[in-house]
Amino acid sequence: MYNIGNYIIKEFKVKNIPQNKNLCKYACRNRHKGCISEVVFWTQVHKKKFHGIDFNRQYIIGNYI
Repeated sequence: MYNIGNYIIKEFKVKNIPQNKNLCKYACRNRHKGCISEVVFWTQVHKKKFHGIDFNRQYIIGNYI
């Protein structure tokens, strides 16, 4: 559970999310070549810098990244 300002955010983890394995190489490529806004955002939130919340970058969910 996280407090951000006056808001309480509950942590919710989903296990066994379906993934299209054909998108793995594409997602990896996207992680390495982000647009400027994504790079700036990622430098602010990676390694639990944003209120201790863990983010996944370019994560595959079904047929979407």
